Amino acid sequence: MKLLPSLRSCSNIRDVYVKTRVLQRESELNHLKVLKARKGITYAQLAQELGCNKVWIASVFCGQNPCDKKTAEKLLKLLDDNGEVSHISQIPIRGNMELTSDPVVYRLQELVSVYGSSIRELIHEEFGDGIMSAIDCRIEIERKETEKGPRVVLTLDGKFLPYYDGSKEKSKRD
Repeated sequence: MKLLPSLRSCSNIRDVYVKTRVLQRESELNHLKVLKARKGITYAQLAQELGCNKVWIASVFCGQNPCDKKTAEKLLKLLDDNGEVSHISQIPIRGNMELTSDPVVYRLQELVSVYGSSIRELIHEEFGDGIMSAIDCRIEIERKETEKGPRVVLTLDGKFLPYYDGSKEKSKRD
């Protein structure tokens, strides 16, 4: 069986299926990015039209979140695409380790690497033993003008999830 070069490294049929799904999704997302660029519309404008968060819609375009069919259909209309909604409505394989050389992503990783343990200590001190949810999390990005130039304001607003304390009583999350 002849495989595309990108599929040759797959060791079993499941790997081929997953890689094929990822490639199909990337192709659809690239098509949507081209349409967005041609239309000259921003993520903020799309978010306003769709009634969603601009970071979330950008994550859809980056393949990290799915769109429900209704939102996906509205998105295609906004981008003047008559195609079908398929891969952007499927649950994605999240996480993208290939972007570590991207300067923005690298700096965010660096920020977590440098300040992560301090943030952890402060969360435990102020909330108790638990974590901040990455699932129930709102992210906002804003531009702030200062005398020294523009600044990026990144807000992570995640639900606190306490760890189960081992007691037979219901946990605090129940």
